[in-house]
Amino acid sequence: MREQAREFDRREVQILVVTTDARVEERGAHVILADRVETLSATYGVLLGGESRPATFVIDRNGMIRFEYRAGQKPGRVFVNDEELFPDAHWSYDRPSMSQLFKVLDGLPDTPGMDQARKQKIARLAKATIPVLTAASHDGDSYVRAEAAMRLAEKRAGAKDAVPDLIKLLGDKVGYVRSEAALALGKIGADAKAAVPRLIELMKDADEGVRLAVGIAIRDLGPEARAAVPTLLEAQNDWNAEVRGIAQEALSKIGPAAIPELTEALRSDNAHIRSTVASVLGTFGPAAKPAAPALLAAVKDKYWGTRKQAILALGKIDPEAAGLARLLIDALADEVNGVRNAAAVTLGSLEKHKDIAIPTLTAALQDKDGWVRLGVAQSLWQLQPGDRRAVPVLIHPLKESDTAVRNGAGAALRSIGQKAAKQAGVP
Repeated sequence: MREQAREFDRREVQILVVTTDARVEERGAHVILADRVETLSATYGVLLGGESRPATFVIDRNGMIRFEYRAGQKPGRVFVNDEELFPDAHWSYDRPSMSQLFKVLDGLPDTPGMDQARKQKIARLAKATIPVLTAASHDGDSYVRAEAAMRLAEKRAGAKDAVPDLIKLLGDKVGYVRSEAALALGKIGADAKAAVPRLIELMKDADEGVRLAVGIAIRDLGPEARAAVPTLLEAQNDWNAEVRGIAQEALSKIGPAAIPELTEALRSDNAHIRSTVASVLGTFGPAAKPAAPALLAAVKDKYWGTRKQAILALGKIDPEAAGLARLLIDALADEVNGVRNAAAVTLGSLEKHKDIAIPTLTAALQDKDGWVRLGVAQSLWQLQPGDRRAVPVLIHPLKESDTAVRNGAGAALRSIGQKAAKQAGVP
């Protein structure tokens, strides 16, 4: 792998070497070379729609490009297979499905397949004891090391004696071995907390598959990984949407112990971090009340995403927080639809302030955005059950082009009652 990289360096093409995350026995390990975006733009001239897009290449041992996939060839996002899209990944990073790549890899000359000896060696690990698996984690074959780590993960807490060996595997030269070791440590749980410092370091690994696996491990370790909070916040700058998503999930799983660091992060210069932090704090519910003052300030944030998430978080944490009702009423006039919707939805939780919330919501029934009107109508009915003014407002969104708006309106009408739903033609 290093020889290939050096050869390409001599040709002044900077190559980032990664391996497939999926390890399929009958195919063995294959190398896939993926260029950095800036290299593609400068070297291959990949310009789609005026912007650089990533691409993936399969290159044989002679340096010949056997397969090329330029992002944007198919509509959508990251492909799990030829038909299914990976949810919540940025569309500009779409890539070939594993099935596409394997078809190409299977056709390459001189690719190292899974020979019979290796196949038998790995098969024996399926029922191996923990000591045998621990010993196999030091095998000279990277596939065996990865398989051993994967089998140790299946033992969960029962594999706690293997923790020191798995921590050593975090430094393995092969990416998928590091990934399997990280995942195993996460499955072992609290007994693997000694791995947290090393996992934190690996959140900056060059291999995105490793970063994703480490994020999953930190998530699984939960409160034991509190020290990872600053690194997980930094991961919100990762180019990979999956890594950003798992880092956010890990922050939530660390739990209320992270509240002090998260509250401080609401003052970050990074707008995406502020928005993420507000969202995470909301998952803690009333336990995050110490963060309420900072969230109240965030309702006025210059970035709309932070304003929206701060409003939604306060609705879950402390809907009776002093000053929140006035902030929500002001937010109903926000220029961004998503912020107005968040304010409308959260006003429905302010039972003690319904004397001022109801008139404001009534006026907002005329909002220009269907999603906002839907939130307004739902909250109006929540604060004042039987208020029939909400019904026609909920019927209108059933004709909206936005599927989410239509489904939301239908659900709201059904919750109001069979009569309202029948009136609107909702089954």
